[in-house]
Amino acid sequence: MLGIRLHQFVETVALYATQPVLWRKVISRETLEANVRAMAEAIQTIDSCTLVLKLHPREHAEDYAFCQTLDP
Repeated sequence: MLGIRLHQFVETVALYATQPVLWRKVISRETLEANVRAMAEAIQTIDSCTLVLKLHPREHAEDYAFCQTLDP
């Protein structure tokens, strides 16, 4: 009999999936940054919660360079 030990991790992931076509036509880069920063700040108040930013394939990573300054 094969014994398998499962490790249970109790962590919540908040997923922010980007939509480049939507935000570029509706909000400014400044507003985008403010929104992401506000979400990151709110997520930090939740124990065992991590914010994951999933960039759309057509997204420009340089638009999210500010994320390097966010506290992981």
